[in-house]
Amino acid sequence: MKIEYRKITKNRILFLLVVFPYLSPYYISGVVDYLYNIGKILSFLICTYMIITDRESRQRCKFINYIGIFYSIYLVSTVINHGNINRACIDGISVIGFCLTICVFGFGKDRRLFYQVLVDVYTLLLIINIFSILRFSEGISVKDFYFLGHDDMTVFWLLPYIVFSYLYDSLNTIKTIKAFHVSIFIAVISLLLTLSVSGIVAMLTFAIAYLILGKNIRMLKAFNIIIILSNVGLVVFKIQYWFSFIIENIMHRSIGLTGRDKIWDRALYWVMRRPILGYGCESNNVLMPKFTLADGSYFQFAHCHNYLLQVLYTEGIIGICFFVILYFFVWKKMFAMGLNKHNRMIASLIISIMCALLVNSYQQPIALFTLFILGYEMEYILKVS
Repeated sequence: MKIEYRKITKNRILFLLVVFPYLSPYYISGVVDYLYNIGKILSFLICTYMIITDRESRQRCKFINYIGIFYSIYLVSTVINHGNINRACIDGISVIGFCLTICVFGFGKDRRLFYQVLVDVYTLLLIINIFSILRFSEGISVKDFYFLGHDDMTVFWLLPYIVFSYLYDSLNTIKTIKAFHVSIFIAVISLLLTLSVSGIVAMLTFAIAYLILGKNIRMLKAFNIIIILSNVGLVVFKIQYWFSFIIENIMHRSIGLTGRDKIWDRALYWVMRRPILGYGCESNNVLMPKFTLADGSYFQFAHCHNYLLQVLYTEGIIGICFFVILYFFVWKKMFAMGLNKHNRMIASLIISIMCALLVNSYQQPIALFTLFILGYEMEYILKVS
């Protein structure tokens, strides 16, 4: 075993330029934040140019059209409701742009170097985050907020890191330290330090799906259905009360999941008032009054704390129906050639991230749509491996 040395090449610099803007730490703001957004736009334009000029890239980037439709619904809803159009555009470019880099470079001729660059960047950022946790145990400025954000956000960095490490190892013919093993080690350390319950549950879900259920395609698909239906169970029927003993006595959490049940009820109240297209992207000064609760607390994180509910709130019935169709379309395409070690890994990670998104939601779920791209283009993964 040996450590592979990194050489500065044109492609390595190009890959850094196109992926780095999408991986901005939480504490990036002001002028630097604008620079990151400019970097996203430039990366988007570079990938678009390569798709236009390269027929093979166009063939493997068809799924981007569906993601584009999804965020078009989001943008239309924002425009109709006079929301934050700039923010909606950045949200869409962030997800679509990063997925474009995967399509263009992740299945290209120099794909091994591309995944190596991704692994290096994620490793660096996650190690800095670990040091930020050790240095500021209560958070840098607000409780539980570290270099990469809130403790619950850590898992959304770890899951794509794991799949990129796995893909890099599958392409690597040199006997080096396994990047996948390193990613699992960093994931365990990160979650033990943050003690994020949703993150730990998500990683345990991944372990169960990959190591146990992943050996049988029917069990894997059934587990996926259970996680999807759990969204309705938690948000609408409050099934967490059935497990009050586990939540309160073993996990030492409130039965309302730290007030999430109140947030879900409030979000559903607003959904019922505008169910077709939702509210689009709203600024915090609009969201705070709408989500102030009877006890005086408010919608602190400006999201619904459940991703499917977030889609329903921002894009209405049209958006949630499109997302669900897209979701199961990916699953069908992913297993079109039967069960293999690659789709077993990606499917397990999708289940894991959907488990984490039961109690969290972000308008830029780059990790989720990245896994969609990898799952949908399973044929290309099998070719390049």
